[in-house]
Amino acid sequence: MAMEFYAKGGNKDEAVISLFQLAIKLDPNFALAFRDLARHQFDIGRHAEAVASITKAFDLRTRTSENEKLSIEVLYYEFAAADLEKAAETAEIWKRTFPRFWLPFHSLADIYFESGQYEKAVENGREAVRLNPNFAAAYTNPAGALVRLNRFAEAKTLYNQAMANNLDHLAYHFYLFWIGYFEHDPAAIQQQIEWMRTHDYQHFALAYESQLAVLEGRWKQSLEFSSRARAEPEKYGEKNLGASLFAWDAHTAALFGDCPTVKQRAPQVTTFSENSNLLADAAFALAMCGEDRQALRIADELAARFPKDAVLREPRLPTIRAAVELYRGRSDQTIELLQSAKRYEGQFLFFAPYLRGLALLQKGANAEAAAEFQSIHQHPGWFDWTPLILLSHLWEARVLALAGDKARSRQAYEEFFALWKDADADLPILIEATNEYQHLKK
Repeated sequence: MAMEFYAKGGNKDEAVISLFQLAIKLDPNFALAFRDLARHQFDIGRHAEAVASITKAFDLRTRTSENEKLSIEVLYYEFAAADLEKAAETAEIWKRTFPRFWLPFHSLADIYFESGQYEKAVENGREAVRLNPNFAAAYTNPAGALVRLNRFAEAKTLYNQAMANNLDHLAYHFYLFWIGYFEHDPAAIQQQIEWMRTHDYQHFALAYESQLAVLEGRWKQSLEFSSRARAEPEKYGEKNLGASLFAWDAHTAALFGDCPTVKQRAPQVTTFSENSNLLADAAFALAMCGEDRQALRIADELAARFPKDAVLREPRLPTIRAAVELYRGRSDQTIELLQSAKRYEGQFLFFAPYLRGLALLQKGANAEAAAEFQSIHQHPGWFDWTPLILLSHLWEARVLALAGDKARSRQAYEEFFALWKDADADLPILIEATNEYQHLKK
């Protein structure tokens, strides 16, 4: 019964969890019930609970079939050990052993999506959908990966296929929101926000309204929406959303140069969450505002707690340390630290091009810096809710002005102003840009 709810992708999270827990109460050694409970807990942001559930399933795996045992080991390595390489290796064995079973392909799509290997996520996810077109979550990874690859029409086709099969999933509407934004379709954006609101996801509707406000430069309104969204999650059991909202606010504030808000929001992440990604996000925001001791303390703690987490070890932690070096004016060290992140180019929340651009600008390498900023707005699917795409236009304009290319610089400024036509007039970064543009016109 729990899997029936889960398969259709409905919003009955507490009902699903209650049914899994009842199955476990009836049989405390039911390994698959612990496995499936862990998968659901992870999907709705209950990371610590998911780790406990999958660890219990892992301890009971000798009581299962080979197929079931491999499925448990994959999730254990993914969630509890935070070792995506081992998870992918195990899932590939599982896929080769049971090539007509859909779940190994779905698990691989999830792992490859999480590690930023989007082509592999699409390939495995499409096969999962072919083998089991009636499981809502199977569509989320390949379609989400297509969004990251800026292949929006293909992503919409997959979502339409799922809905034609009478399936639905919250993640569909998250990505359809972003497709609407990237395709400059306000009606599509509002359609997804209304869907969230009318399907008892008011907290997410507010969160996405907050993100939309950020992208339009309406910073005060964004913070207001964010505060309202944080007041909602406990009604829905969304314990992770509050910390996510603090992290989003801190990130945006750091990029806008609003360091007082960073210093207020980032510590809230460390108070309310043990999620390694959110903690890394908070550390990055602190690093960008010169709070180097706090940022490095969080980075060191994460390195010690998650030694096998390659995504944390290679792109995320070096990016935090690179931001510290950038603030200290050490551009060469910044660029060197970002070398390990190269193979994760394009992963969600991948700040390396932005930091490289700023470091190259510090060195006076204007042409190379401009190329880094251009790469950001040429790949919008990489960056989602962050204002990096918008700010990349501004920084490109600044670099071109320094290089003496006034015509292209003015064009980049004008693209930035067009995107921020509704922005807060007193936003410091907008005032700076306006003054720079006026000076350029003289």
